[in-house]
Amino acid sequence: MDHIKAFDETPCPQCGKLHDSSENADDAERKPEPGDPSICNRCAFVAVFNDEMQLVRPDRETIERWDAEPGLWKAIDDAVNTVIRRIYRR
Repeated sequence: MDHIKAFDETPCPQCGKLHDSSENADDAERKPEPGDPSICNRCAFVAVFNDEMQLVRPDRETIERWDAEPGLWKAIDDAVNTVIRRIYRR
């Protein structure tokens, strides 16, 4: 899957790895938007894009919003598991 450069470099709030691209399993052309989750490909931390498209730790409000989106946690879980498998194959 191709990565889409969609934002300026932003560090993972957990491990500090810089990210400037993303991939979306459901829509290869979709760029991330504020409020979208993002999984670090180094440590598998689940972060969220803020309004400035910087990765930050999700707050309670974000978690509650994600809880209201049907299927989102399953998609996040699947993505985290994919990243973890990639990490252990290195």
